[in-house]
Amino acid sequence: MKQELTTTIETRIPKLLLPLVDDVMLKYSEIYSHAKWCYFARKNRGETINKPSFCREFQIPSRLYNAIKGDVDGMIQSQLSNIQRYIVEAHQKIADAEAYIEEQQSKIAVLNAPSRQSKTNTVALDKAYRAIRGKRRLIQRKQSAVEKWLSQLESGRVSVCAGSRKVFSKQHSLFENGYRSHKQWLKDYRLARNDEFYIKGSKDEATGNTLCRLTKDGDQYALTLSLPESMKEQGFLQNLVLNNLTFNYKSSILDDAITDNQRRAELGSKANLSSQFILANHTKNIEEMKIRNNNIVSNMMKRGDSKQKVDDAIKSYEKRLTAFSAPTKSNLLCDFGQAISYRFKHDSKGWRVIVTITRTVDQPYITNAINGCIGIDLNEHHLAVTEVDSNGGKVGTEDLFFHKNKSHDISSRQTRTALEEAIKMVIAKAIATKKPIAIEDLDFKVSKANLKKGFNQTFNRTVSSMITARFLAVLKARCIENGIELKIVKAAYTSMIGRIKFANQFKFNIHAAAAMSIARRGMGKIDLNFPSKVIIVVRNLQMTFPVPEDTGKYDAFGYYKLVKAAYDNWLKFTLVLLRENTKVLTQGGYDEDIFI
Repeated sequence: MKQELTTTIETRIPKLLLPLVDDVMLKYSEIYSHAKWCYFARKNRGETINKPSFCREFQIPSRLYNAIKGDVDGMIQSQLSNIQRYIVEAHQKIADAEAYIEEQQSKIAVLNAPSRQSKTNTVALDKAYRAIRGKRRLIQRKQSAVEKWLSQLESGRVSVCAGSRKVFSKQHSLFENGYRSHKQWLKDYRLARNDEFYIKGSKDEATGNTLCRLTKDGDQYALTLSLPESMKEQGFLQNLVLNNLTFNYKSSILDDAITDNQRRAELGSKANLSSQFILANHTKNIEEMKIRNNNIVSNMMKRGDSKQKVDDAIKSYEKRLTAFSAPTKSNLLCDFGQAISYRFKHDSKGWRVIVTITRTVDQPYITNAINGCIGIDLNEHHLAVTEVDSNGGKVGTEDLFFHKNKSHDISSRQTRTALEEAIKMVIAKAIATKKPIAIEDLDFKVSKANLKKGFNQTFNRTVSSMITARFLAVLKARCIENGIELKIVKAAYTSMIGRIKFANQFKFNIHAAAAMSIARRGMGKIDLNFPSKVIIVVRNLQMTFPVPEDTGKYDAFGYYKLVKAAYDNWLKFTLVLLRENTKVLTQGGYDEDIFI
């Protein structure tokens, strides 16, 4: 199965080379940054930007214009996507605040009741009134913010601070931030604003990038960077050569990219383009495209899409197929060559070189759900991994810890490395057992809106941290590279199912039980037939939770919702009784129906 895979490899310019190239690199980044922010300002104003005119104005090549355009478009789309999430979060905060106000008003009514006049607690009343005022101010702030965000979405204009808000805001407190003058701050701000430049590659270009060419000499690499015309006019040379670069990680992928681009260049000659090998490969690609298009149209018809939608899709695919069938050089060599993009980033240690390679991986799946599945439950400091057999039964479980430090610095390099090692172990297990991997759909946009200060801090840290994004990126890449099918399943109620159905049965902890639920869901199994009573540990005491009966009135997720509501009510009631130090819990003196 052909899939696009993007790999990032990083190194640093050697310290001995820095004094020779630092001025050139800073000048290049200054030119790039100036053009980039001018492009952003014009695009943000809704102006139409003419590529040739823009290139002449800033004296930059068209490939650098493409890099700037991609950088700015990505930045704007990211901001617009964030704004949509901010609006969802704001509405949730407003709803929570309104519910809290109603709760406090009920409390005030009780405190002001005639029967409580003599017992009215002035401090409690004052606290409730102050809480209401605070929540009303929060609602006003959120409503104003939502209006601003909706206006930005409608206009497509976003606000971005060049050079970071942190550095920009330091000008308002110069002496507190160690500056003697505004001029001194301005120097640092310009350095922060002009701290990087990006050169976009393309697979149809020589060496994968015409402006930055990578070659290998023994165990080391050399980069030849073509400088813009404006720099040549200021006395700089035509090219800047960065020698003695070493890539200690994933260098084999770089070598494959260099070799693939060299092969594309060789096959690009007129004699080779008409060879039987190239023509046969192009014919195979055309047939694969026809099959893929027919499968998509067939699926559209099966799920009941409108005739107009299906007809539009057929026309679109026929148009693409006609264009691809033409024996042009680009179409004939579409399977050869790899785009190599470069981002140069300046920091306190010098210059980082970040190489991004986009390649097509044609790796057939070596796994099959007939063999079973491996479920992963991502937690704040470990991966809970549970393996099931072909019937969904337990094979084994283990916890792979990647964050043992209690400082919660889960974005550190050590944590990222440990996470990658944990994923490597899961991949090895999947290869050995020929079983696919199942994970939850980790889209936390709605979950972030429900974060509350002081509540479920472990979940809050997992949702808010960068470790979630890192986990997804690394796991997807490793699965594609090794031909392992990655099944992404609905996240709803997996922990609840694990707690009620599997934790007691297999003596699992809650995370291993959730991982088993995920693995079974990845196999397409629906978990019902819950036990009538479940032992739940609450504050180191074993309690019995009466599970609502499945009457068949609801579908699976409707029943899960019923059980979850009953469990939440039971847990709330149990905690109240524990706080009151009552013996009712151990005597079974309450009516089970109150939880349903």
